[in-house]
Amino acid sequence: MAVPTSYTESDFKDYLHAELGPVAQALGWEVASGQYDEPLNDALFGIGATVISGVSSDDINGFRILGKLETWRKVLHHVSGDFDFSDEGASLSRSQVHDMAIDVIEKLEESASNAGVTTNATQQVATGIVDHTENPYGTNEDT
Repeated sequence: MAVPTSYTESDFKDYLHAELGPVAQALGWEVASGQYDEPLNDALFGIGATVISGVSSDDINGFRILGKLETWRKVLHHVSGDFDFSDEGASLSRSQVHDMAIDVIEKLEESASNAGVTTNATQQVATGIVDHTENPYGTNEDT
């Protein structure tokens, strides 16, 4: 199989769906239901594109990593309320998908880092104290 150098939206969503495999089936996700629309958009924004035709062949690897990462983040969000249940010897372990999603996300973030792809996890935000002593309009306490 040749390495892909471009995608259509439909092909990329099919790829993401196939990457989830049986998890997609367990969640009841289908490409046509729109479950992959936002992971696609987030992956596009992550590489600086706004349409899929703007993904260059040089960006394909990062685009694929970000697509999978954003899809698994959506899975994690979707199953975050799932829990384990047992009664009279029967049990249902729904938290397994949650744990699996966390593991996959961590591995994909590492893959992204190794590939030089910036993810939400690798972005940094600076915080600090804002000094209002030179504010000519006063402060909220002055009103």
